[in-house]
Amino acid sequence: DWSWALSAGGLDHDMGEDIATDDFGNVYVTGSYTRTGEFGDYTLGNTSSAFDKSSFVGKIDEMGNWIWVKNAGGAGDTGLSVSQDGVFVTGSYSSDLYFDSLVLNASLANGAKIFVAKLDFNGNWLWAEGAGVNSGSINSPTGITVESISSDTFGNNYITGDIRSNSATFGSITLSTYGDSGSGNSQLHESGYVAKIDNNGTWIWARNALGQCGMHDIDVGTTDQIYVTGQTFGHCTFGNSVSIIPDNQESTELLLAKIDDEGNWLWATSDGRGDGQDIGYSLVIDDQNDILVTGKFTKTSSFGSGENMTNFTSSGGSDFFVAKY
Repeated sequence: DWSWALSAGGLDHDMGEDIATDDFGNVYVTGSYTRTGEFGDYTLGNTSSAFDKSSFVGKIDEMGNWIWVKNAGGAGDTGLSVSQDGVFVTGSYSSDLYFDSLVLNASLANGAKIFVAKLDFNGNWLWAEGAGVNSGSINSPTGITVESISSDTFGNNYITGDIRSNSATFGSITLSTYGDSGSGNSQLHESGYVAKIDNNGTWIWARNALGQCGMHDIDVGTTDQIYVTGQTFGHCTFGNSVSIIPDNQESTELLLAKIDDEGNWLWATSDGRGDGQDIGYSLVIDDQNDILVTGKFTKTSSFGSGENMTNFTSSGGSDFFVAKY
């Protein structure tokens, strides 16, 4: 049975994007509101213009009471993670971003920008760091996206998303999307990436895959093993020693990949073989370090091999799948 339910928002389009809990049963939620947002006794204004979206982060106790709500004007929040060290939120921005007295200046980076910010458990902003793309976009829409964030046991955070540009900068680290994905030709790619930022807001490393590999979700297991899911279309390479060649290079297949906490790609695989699209949108690592992934497929799809192969046929349009790896 439902224990409690809350609603929040204002006069226009409002939505929740992500949710997480701490060890004491508190709930943290992030999302966006337009104009003004009402969260129980808390009212948040818009820090940019009357019709622009603002993001929010809120804390709710185990009885369903709002403890605090904070906003960050002009942002679109897409991910939330809670560790023993604090609350971490990530998203995108195109204008100056305000976290109380902390400011991320949009003019300091070209093109699209993403951010990671940290709050303490009382709702105080501690730091905020941005990353962005440089000139030389591929095709519309250009820039960089951030899709998900996950924390390890040391308070480090890992984000994932896609780059549609010739390069992207994370602090002093620059990733190039030029390279040979296995075809023998050096060219500009749309590139999925993983980046690590520590508990103090310093970018530690950033890694990407060369080839048409999109990344949508990331999770850190109980032993700090890091996994991502998304999709691949054709040959993709991960670092110097890991590559995948899908069975059907004319269709989109599910991507699963593992990377360690030092940024070394350990393995990558594609599945969901068929004649349509197979895309992983979310994954979670259970206590046995099994990978549970969900997403969508179109037309036909096959998971596994041999006696363990499971075949699907879509009922029309796209259907969703749940799989254990």
